[in-house]
Amino acid sequence: MIEEKFAYGRSFIHGLDPKTRIIASIALSFAAALCDNIYIATGYFIISIILIAMAGLNPIDVIHRLKPLFWFLLMIWIILPLTFDGDIMYRFHWFKITEQGIILCCKITIKSITILLIFTALIATMTVASLGNGLHRLYVPDKMVFLLLMSYRYIAVIEEEYKRLLRAAKFRGFNPKTNLHSYKTFAYLAGMLFVRASVPGHVVPWIQSKVPYS
Repeated sequence: MIEEKFAYGRSFIHGLDPKTRIIASIALSFAAALCDNIYIATGYFIISIILIAMAGLNPIDVIHRLKPLFWFLLMIWIILPLTFDGDIMYRFHWFKITEQGIILCCKITIKSITILLIFTALIATMTVASLGNGLHRLYVPDKMVFLLLMSYRYIAVIEEEYKRLLRAAKFRGFNPKTNLHSYKTFAYLAGMLFVRASVPGHVVPWIQSKVPYS
């Protein structure tokens, strides 16, 4: 099963109704994304930090969750200050850094981290079943809710089957290398993975038992 690291806790955020958390996360995220003032964006960033603290989340785990975003922001900081037109702060031959490019990078960085922290504090602190229940109570179409839950379930099934098949291959002496035999083995493993993960008998009962629609 896919790990729901932040979903279990006794904080104030964990005790809130899923419907309230979904609405609050959407409203705060849109407000943070649409603001154009860096000081207001910083205010939303402070709010997101407060939400993380209220949820009682481990800062190290939260930083690990932000790692993919940091790589994207690194590319932004490398490209935008050099290509965005504006007042030149530093020039060395063709190499130039503009003030407007730096300000834009700051806005993108603050708003991106803020939005991810808001969703981490309000959405990642509930189980997928609770999220589906909250979406249903917000009158999201049932087909979309079931699609979300079934996608989550099938990803978990594929993960379990992959680990089991890979473990069985290693028990038979399989040692991955950059050769034709390893490529064929991984191809067979991928084929068996989707064949075994396509058995749907236990999926619908799992959804019905997890989502209280009443």
